[in-house]
Amino acid sequence: MSAASFRIGQRRFLAGLAVAVGFSAACASVLAAEPDPVRVRISAALLDEEIRAFLPATLALPRTLAELGEEGARTITLAELKYCGATEKGAGRFRAVIRPSATKAQAFLTASDGCQVSLADLAKRGATSSDGSDGNDGNDGLVLADLEATWKSWELKLAVVHALVLGKGARKGAPTTIDKRADIWTVSTSDLRIDTAVGAPIVLHAAPFFVANAIDLAVVMTEGTAPKAATLERAAASNRGDMLAGQSNMAAEVPLAVANQVLRRLTWTQPLTIPVDRDEVEVRQVSLVGLGNGESARLTVAGNATPRSIRETMQWTLLLSGDPLLLSSGKFSAQFEDCSGLGTMAALSCNLRNGARGAAAEGFGSALTQRYQGQPIHELASPLNLRFQVAGQRIELRGDLLRFAFGPRGLFASGRLVPVANE
Repeated sequence: MSAASFRIGQRRFLAGLAVAVGFSAACASVLAAEPDPVRVRISAALLDEEIRAFLPATLALPRTLAELGEEGARTITLAELKYCGATEKGAGRFRAVIRPSATKAQAFLTASDGCQVSLADLAKRGATSSDGSDGNDGNDGLVLADLEATWKSWELKLAVVHALVLGKGARKGAPTTIDKRADIWTVSTSDLRIDTAVGAPIVLHAAPFFVANAIDLAVVMTEGTAPKAATLERAAASNRGDMLAGQSNMAAEVPLAVANQVLRRLTWTQPLTIPVDRDEVEVRQVSLVGLGNGESARLTVAGNATPRSIRETMQWTLLLSGDPLLLSSGKFSAQFEDCSGLGTMAALSCNLRNGARGAAAEGFGSALTQRYQGQPIHELASPLNLRFQVAGQRIELRGDLLRFAFGPRGLFASGRLVPVANE
C-alpha cells in the first residue's frame, strides 16, 4: 500500500457532489490529537473477488520455509488466497495454494467450504477431481497452507502457520506437514496517499481488523507523525454493528468533521470540477451542517458553483432530509457586483447585470429542485467508480450506492461494488 488515487467521474451535479461528500471522505479523518477515524467495512466476498485480481503473485521464499519451493528456489507463487474470518486472538485467517511457479492448474479453494475442511481433505478432494489417476496431474509441487494476517503499527504481515506439501515437494510421494510460522509478505499501512488532483495528496494511516465475514478498516488523515495505534483499535472495537445490510458489500461511517476536513482540502484551495450534462461546474468552499438522525435527520450542504458556460458564480444551499437522505430543496443565489458609487449609466448597466444574475440563479435553483426533489441521494450518486492502488497494484471498483444517511456517528454510505479487471 504505497500509494492511492481517487477520481470523481459523475455526469450530474448532485451525483458528483454526493460522491465528494461520501466515499471520497471514506478514506480520511480529521486533523486532531485524538482523531475520530473513518470506519470502513468490506465484506469477505468483495475481498475475495479483489484478491483474485492480484493473483498469481510472486513472493520471496523465506529460508525457514525452503520446503515450500523447489530446490534452490528463491521465490514462490501465491496462486489462490481465500479469507476465512478471524482467530480467537483477532488475527485474520486465510487459506492459500502456493506453487513453485505461475502455472495454470486446478483450483482448490472455489468450493463454499474451502475454509472449513482440513488441508488433508482439500488435498484428497483435489486428487479425486484431478484428471490424472495419481491425483498429481497439474498439481505437482503445490502447497496447501493456512495463513494468518496480523497488524502492528504500522505493518500488516501475512505468515504461514501450517502447510501441507504435495507432489514433487512431498517426501516419498506422501503429503508432508509443516508446522512452523514464517512471514511471507509484509506491507506498510502508513503514509498512504490519495491523489486528489486538486493539490497536495491526502496522507492516510490505516489499520485493518478482522471479523467473521468481513474486514474493518479504521483510517485517519495526518500531516505529520502517525496517530496512536490505540486510537484506531478503540474505533474498530466499537464498530460491531451490521453495516452491511441487504445486498451491500462495502460501507463507511464518516464523522461530519472528517467530511468537512476533506471537503476543505478538495474545494477551498481550488475548485472541484464536476461534469453536468454538456457543461462543467466548478464547485468551491463546500461545507456540511447536520442535525438529528434517522428519519429526523437534516443535512445542509452549502458552497459556491460556477458553470464554465456562463462564468458566473452562484451561492447554493441544498437541504437533505430523512433516512435514506432525500433532496428536500435547493436554493441558488447570485453573487452581485457592488453598484454603489458608480455613475448613472454605469450603475444602470451594473444593476441590469445583477438582475440577470439573480434571474439565472433563481431559475437554476428552481429547475434543480423541480427535477430532483424527493429523490434519494444514493440514487443520484450512482454509479460509483473508485480507483486507487494497494501494494503497487491498481484497483478499480464500480457499482452503486444503496444507502446514504446521517446519524449519530456522522455520514453513512453503503453500496454494492464489483472489481474491474485491469486492462
